[in-house]
Amino acid sequence: MPQSHADFIKLLTTQSEKYKGKVTTYDPEKSGVGFMLVTQDKQVNAAGFAELQKALGAVQVRVQSSTGTMMERIASGENLIGYNLNAAYALTRAKKDPSLGIVLPKDYTLVISRVMFIAKKAKNPNAAKLWLDFVLSKKGQEIIADKADLYAIRPDVSGETTASGLQKQLGDALRPVSIGTGLLTYLDQSKRLDFLKQWNGVVKVK
Repeated sequence: MPQSHADFIKLLTTQSEKYKGKVTTYDPEKSGVGFMLVTQDKQVNAAGFAELQKALGAVQVRVQSSTGTMMERIASGENLIGYNLNAAYALTRAKKDPSLGIVLPKDYTLVISRVMFIAKKAKNPNAAKLWLDFVLSKKGQEIIADKADLYAIRPDVSGETTASGLQKQLGDALRPVSIGTGLLTYLDQSKRLDFLKQWNGVVKVK
């Protein structure tokens, strides 16, 4: 299995007939998460993004709106490789399903945050604050890491599904998606449509 984006591109380029119709990824038109991930790919891997698109186009990539659907199609053998799946969900499924394997690319792996907030007009803001504080507490983070199929962010919580575990495994290859105004770039409708037009023109999704 490819261990980097360059390996992945090389595999699809040199064995396009073998993998034709056998690779799946998010549909950036129907999935907000998928759109964010692929636009982050472009920002993080500007030099190799065009080649990634061409490689996906060469194998007539199949697109889906969720990680769950992609995992089902890989587990059944309909597809062989999934790209940009949600690792937390995939790792949980892989523990129970020996037909699935996970690769966190060694050149860079995108890491996205789940954001919690308290609405200004919340009916019970104090209760909401208590809940948020619990989720961020050590006990709450241990539950997230051990039972919730998510990744804990506290440095004092250890294990495979933790930020510290990812840091130990990937080191400088971690690429957290920053929460900030940069995420608003493609909310501009003209920029979004331009990106999708260029993506679909090269990838020719199925």
